Amino acid sequence: LTGCGRQAEKVTLREWRGEAMGTTWMLKGWVPTIGRAEVEAEVRSLLEDWESATSVWRADSELAQFNAAPADEWVCVGPRLWKALRLAREIG
Repeated sequence: LTGCGRQAEKVTLREWRGEAMGTTWMLKGWVPTIGRAEVEAEVRSLLEDWESATSVWRADSELAQFNAAPADEWVCVGPRLWKALRLAREIG
């Protein structure tokens, strides 16, 4: 659909797949043809950020370092892990 004399932006159904958190993922979405690379880069960046913070599959993740720290030692964590820990405490 178009309105106010503007041409409709070309969009295509795009599918992305990858691996994260010890499993696979798939995302489908309608995106502007000219923005496909940017969308893919953003999705992969967000998944990498969450995985580097909360993965139990990666020894270098913040969560792995948190779990490996002695119980009486303070550990600084980033905002993503903090959000996950806070939510886990609320639920659990």
